Amino acid sequence: MTVVINSVGSVSSPCLWESVHAQAMAWAETGVVREVAAEMPRNVPLKQCRTGAKTIAAFLVELRSKYSGLRPLMFGTLIPFLLSQDEMPPRSRVEQEDLARWLSATQRLEQAHRVTLAWFRSRLPGYPLIPAPQLGRETAYTTHEYSPRFIWTPDERGLVVCL
Repeated sequence: MTVVINSVGSVSSPCLWESVHAQAMAWAETGVVREVAAEMPRNVPLKQCRTGAKTIAAFLVELRSKYSGLRPLMFGTLIPFLLSQDEMPPRSRVEQEDLARWLSATQRLEQAHRVTLAWFRSRLPGYPLIPAPQLGRETAYTTHEYSPRFIWTPDERGLVVCL
């Protein structure tokens, strides 16, 4: 097996990336991923993305124009937060039932992603007491404040997955 150590010291191998690809393909076939992806701007006709259209795709285009760096796997918590702050784009008023249904799917997808990350993290040497500075109190990966990262909550650090 070929192992490659890149410039930042990460270990990579063809086997690892084949596994990542297999997982991505399996996820792509799940109902929740299909439901969320079906409304993404890249997956709908262009006319459904135009400003003022009453679609989730148009809503996302306007939201992304206002907030750069939004991550689809974080939509489940980020969009409800923005909506609670009266941050809904003014021109794309999506039907509330459609938005609620889609946001429910984004929340299920985000939770599944977080559990998957917790499972991967639980396989790290020294888990759950990993002596890493980035896991110290109130650091970028443990803060309870907003972060563009998938933080590692105390509950997730204590997650034990039995196979």
